[in-house]
Amino acid sequence: MITYIIKLTVCSALLLLVYRLLLQREKMYAFNRGYLLFSILFSLLIPFITFEVQVAGATPEEILLPLNIPFDTPDPAQAAVTKTNSLTLEQAAITIYLLVTMLLLARFLRNLYRIRRAIAGNNILHYNGAKLILTNRNIPAHTFLSYIFISQEDYDNPATRTILLTHELSHVRQKHSLDVLFIELLLVICWFNPSLVFYKRSMQLNHELQADDAVIKTHDDIPGYQHLLLDKIEQQSATPLTSPFNYFITKKRLTMMTKSPNSRRIACLQLALLPLFIAGIFLFSGRTYAQEKAPEKKKTENTTPIKEPRDTVRRVGTIMFEKQYPSGPGVSAEELKEFNAILDRSTTDGQKHLSYKFSKEDKIRLKTLYTTMSTEQRKDFPALMFSKRPARKSPTAQQLQNWQDPKMYGVWIDNKRVSNEVLANYKPADFALFYVSKLSKNAVNYGKHYVQIDLHTPADYDKTYKDDELLVFVFKRVTVKETIKEQ
Repeated sequence: MITYIIKLTVCSALLLLVYRLLLQREKMYAFNRGYLLFSILFSLLIPFITFEVQVAGATPEEILLPLNIPFDTPDPAQAAVTKTNSLTLEQAAITIYLLVTMLLLARFLRNLYRIRRAIAGNNILHYNGAKLILTNRNIPAHTFLSYIFISQEDYDNPATRTILLTHELSHVRQKHSLDVLFIELLLVICWFNPSLVFYKRSMQLNHELQADDAVIKTHDDIPGYQHLLLDKIEQQSATPLTSPFNYFITKKRLTMMTKSPNSRRIACLQLALLPLFIAGIFLFSGRTYAQEKAPEKKKTENTTPIKEPRDTVRRVGTIMFEKQYPSGPGVSAEELKEFNAILDRSTTDGQKHLSYKFSKEDKIRLKTLYTTMSTEQRKDFPALMFSKRPARKSPTAQQLQNWQDPKMYGVWIDNKRVSNEVLANYKPADFALFYVSKLSKNAVNYGKHYVQIDLHTPADYDKTYKDDELLVFVFKRVTVKETIKEQ
């Protein structure tokens, strides 16, 4: 979520900066309106888009890492403190977000209620597809959806009325209120993005420039219209959700009335935006890296049945190096030879990876030698890990019930894939250990299910983990060349 917020904020700010520096000065109001709306939607959606990059690498037979590795169970008290602290920070952030959002939503609903009350308490006249709301208050003419609010004094003045209604009818016909409602709702939900405030100002100013352009094309009296704008500056502001007549009276708005559009410059600027958004896609979208399938080997007569692929548990890589023993002063040549001899005689050459079976005495000797070896002596075996058996833990009845959903969970019992429905025949005490692993998007089984459940029965637990014996995991150094495939 933090990554999404950063990408959203940076992307929207950069696109707004481009608008302020290049587009806002040009007389292409309809295009600018579309650019601002598209920029907001682009910033909201692009962080969700993910591109998969194919990686050509080693075949599975060349990688000597096991798939599942149990580690020492962390201290329960320490784990509880960490969990409590993380939950507290998360809950605090969510609470602050919800509190601010509710306050902004209440303000938004209050403004809507004020408009509804103003409509209900005044006379309504139908005028060129719009509805005029005549009010006795001295307020600037303003528009909300198809309603035009105008003071009785301005309505009774024929010259002023014609210009004001031309301006406000432009807002109605171009549905500017929908833009304002859209940005106001986004400010309620995404209030943490400061760029949206400036997007709102740019959009409302562009609305006024569009309406000014409609007045000038209809009446062709720029000096008179400018004087009318200046006369209305002192009037009190209207409701925030509306489009008021004198909104954002600036020198820019007055000078834009006399500016002529440069067609060639406008066309060049519009074409230049295409590479801008393409660059935004590459900068702010996500990436996943998937390994290319290895070349198929020729089939032999004695082929083993193909089992359903099982996804690698991602926690292995992180915990593996946290458990490393620091380098020692070094061992003698005879001791180094003894270390390699223990590994050689304990190695079983498997199809997918090498496996090791050590006697109790060899485990103790390996640990003694490895903790003494220097970094240089460990270069062929950078990671040799010793772990006690994990503590027993059984799932709850609720977990067993939840895991029966095949669309969400893939279930293995004693390292064998089983149907989710069989869990209905088990109770929590039937399992002595379990692991829950969330699949990444480039995992083999992603899409078939999204969470992998590994369950171990007491018999399998006792067979795998012996009392008072160390578990030894050997990681041999391999050279893997990886290249990114061009898209």
